[in-house]
Amino acid sequence: MVGKFEFEMTDKAERILRKACTVMIPAVESEAEGGAQLPLAVSFAHQDDGY
Repeated sequence: MVGKFEFEMTDKAERILRKACTVMIPAVESEAEGGAQLPLAVSFAHQDDGY
């Protein structure tokens, strides 16, 4: 199922920091109070028609 999608970091991902919690979580630097965040762009993967 995962192979049918492509995942790409967005521009906000350049400002990701590790936030100490019970475990380390990712958060956007200027939006850390918003909780765990990992901005990704998700799209359908390109399929070859050779199948």
